[in-house]
Amino acid sequence: MHLSFSLLVGALLLLLTYLVFSQQFAISSPNVVTTDVELSNKASLGETGRGRSDKVVACSTEGPYGDTCELDGDVRVNGTALSVSFVPSTGSRSHRRRRVRAWRIVSYARRNVTDAKVVTVTQQLTDHAAAAAPPPCTVNHTAPAVLFALGGYTGNYWHDFTDVLVPLFVASRRYAGDVVLLVARYNPWWLAKYATLLRRLSSHDVVDLDADDAQQIRCFSHLTVGLDMHREFNIVPEQVPGGQRLTMADFTAFLRDAYALPRAALPMEPPEKRKKKEKPRLLLVHRGRYRRIVNEEEVLRAAEKAGRRADAVVFLAAPGAVLVQVGAVREAVDAMARREFGEPAAAMGLQYLEYSVAAEESTLLEMLGPDHPVIRDPDPCTEAGGTRTSR
Repeated sequence: MHLSFSLLVGALLLLLTYLVFSQQFAISSPNVVTTDVELSNKASLGETGRGRSDKVVACSTEGPYGDTCELDGDVRVNGTALSVSFVPSTGSRSHRRRRVRAWRIVSYARRNVTDAKVVTVTQQLTDHAAAAAPPPCTVNHTAPAVLFALGGYTGNYWHDFTDVLVPLFVASRRYAGDVVLLVARYNPWWLAKYATLLRRLSSHDVVDLDADDAQQIRCFSHLTVGLDMHREFNIVPEQVPGGQRLTMADFTAFLRDAYALPRAALPMEPPEKRKKKEKPRLLLVHRGRYRRIVNEEEVLRAAEKAGRRADAVVFLAAPGAVLVQVGAVREAVDAMARREFGEPAAAMGLQYLEYSVAAEESTLLEMLGPDHPVIRDPDPCTEAGGTRTSR
């Protein structure tokens, strides 16, 4: 009798421990908070993505770089609180219990940035006396929207494109301009710099969420929260939303169209058929401080002597052109260069050539000396992270 009673008590304690720890884990998860409320149907919106009313909440906090949510239905945005509420249809509930979730979505394309703005996405309770009334709409938008944040690494040309412009192109292109851009950490200087591209992505004024007052509730029928960066400065066609297959070639064409660049591709005639007066053109990208060619004038003179028409400018190459990437410190940054420049260049239709400079060709030898780890064995330095490598 005592043994049976002890086994029963032990089993109950084990069950209680499991329930406590499982509930604690569900509540303390850093990106998803789960609570139990009245269940409207078996499908948990956000887990399966679809409920009885055919409205959708599909959120992901497990992407390689950042977080995203796609919401289709009654969506309400409070810019001051950076909160998004998804309101189910009225009359679509039963009397069972269901799970309601709140996602914490980093609205910048990289979740690991220190100044990232976090948007709370919540699926509201269904129509029930115990459910709090959803915030009333003060502005009703007829177009869908994409909500994202600046800050982070923006201001750097490469990050401007890979962290914002490329994933924003992917998120908004399906709407053919009829999409509202909702921006947190609004930066007038940055937005003015890329106004030509933003006007091509959206025919609506960019919304400064930071300027909305606490009572402003913007309502949409479809909303994307966060930017999905597939790869560094690249697009994975199979991951493009809306059933479209976009590639970096499409992004290149978009840039050329936006900036009214006339030639979409280089002529492919062999050299012997070209007019003798035509010289191949070499465009040398000028850098102001780091990773710059210190003998730039000498390089330009050598190119001219070799029969090239040389300029030191920043350019958008046409498909068929050759991009030469000069990597510092021997092979140390070759893999990074290929991932961040070589693969995107190939995807844009360019031929990619890389040249790794020797230590004797770099000013690092003079700056650091021959015994410095960067000169003797640079690989551990690159393994320490991109920030240290960029220095």
